[in-house]
Order: sequence, then structure tokens, then C-alpha cells
Amino acid sequence: LITMREEILCLIILVFLFLTSQLYKIGKENGSFFKICSFAIGHIVFDLITVFWVNHLTVIPHSINWFAHVLFYLFALLFTRELLLYVVKLVSLDEKERQVQRISLGIIIVYCFALPFLPMDFLKGNGTMYSYGMAAFVGYAVALLFLLLAILLLAKHYHNLNTHIRRTLVPSLIIAVVAEIIQIMVPELLFTGASVTILTIGV
Repeated sequence: LITMREEILCLIILVFLFLTSQLYKIGKENGSFFKICSFAIGHIVFDLITVFWVNHLTVIPHSINWFAHVLFYLFALLFTRELLLYVVKLVSLDEKERQVQRISLGIIIVYCFALPFLPMDFLKGNGTMYSYGMAAFVGYAVALLFLLLAILLLAKHYHNLNTHIRRTLVPSLIIAVVAEIIQIMVPELLFTGASVTILTIGV
């Protein structure tokens, strides 16, 4: 539980945001926030599951751990993809939206098909076990790509953004990218749950 306290706090925050967004009908016009928040909650739930299971390898079979980590990565990719699509709508690139949808979904599908051939190991870190290998690295790389594309789009259209977007979404995206890079460098820090929470709050 001590190891998972960050994830528990993030889950509480995200569930609160989800419920209040439904109450005040935030993002009802296109459903973006509903999807972003739902994928964030899914990621946090499997963050909790994988952290607990990976630290009980003698009880939980490797195959079940592998599948849980796949869902953990998949929710992260769906989250960052939906965030990218949200930014595309935000900067009014309507003519590019369908193209971005298809390409980004295609990348995720290719990743899913490649997963059985990408190695995934579970290593002992400082305070917790964690997943390691190409399956993790490629997943992080794709998520980072989506986040960087979102930042580039916001930077390109920065002067057309309203003050609220400049003060919330842009800083939270930058923080998330920095956290993602640190996560890649030091895997046992388990920063992804905090990253998606910060981004959801930013949205």
C-alpha cells in the first residue's frame, strides 16, 4: 500500500473529476473529456494492479502479469492519443482530424500486434519491482510521440489560444513530457499515473 499511495491518490482525484464532469456536463459537445478521463482512470487502475502483482511474482503467474502490463500500456496510449485528438480540435485543424485519428490508431494497432514479440521482463528496483524491455520502451516512445506532437501543435498555434489554455494545458503537457522522460530513465519511479492525472487536470 505504501508503494501504491501515489496511484490511490491519483485514482481518487480522477474519479472526482469524472463525476463532476458528468454533473456539470464538461466536454459534452464532443465527448473528449469523458474519453480522456476514462482512459486515465483505466491506466491508474491497471497501474495499481500491476504494481501489486509485479511485487508478488511467486503468486501471480508471469502470463497474467504480462497481460495486465499490456492493458496498462494500452490505456496510456489511448489516453495520449485522445489528448492529441483533443489538441487537434482545440487548434481547429478539422481537415486533419480524421487523418490524425487513422494514423494514431494504426500506430497503436501495430504496437498491439508487435507486443507478443517484444520482450518484457520484471526487474527488482529501489523499493519495487517493475516491467522492463522493448515492450515497455516502445509503449513509452509512442506515448511520448503523441505528447510531443500535441505540444508542437499548441506551440505552432500558441498566439491563437485563449489564456486559460496557455496557463493550464500547455504547462501540464510540458510537466507530463518531463515526467515521461524521467520514467524512461528511472523505471521504478512509476511516474505515469501522476502524468496522466496532471494532464487530465490540465484539460
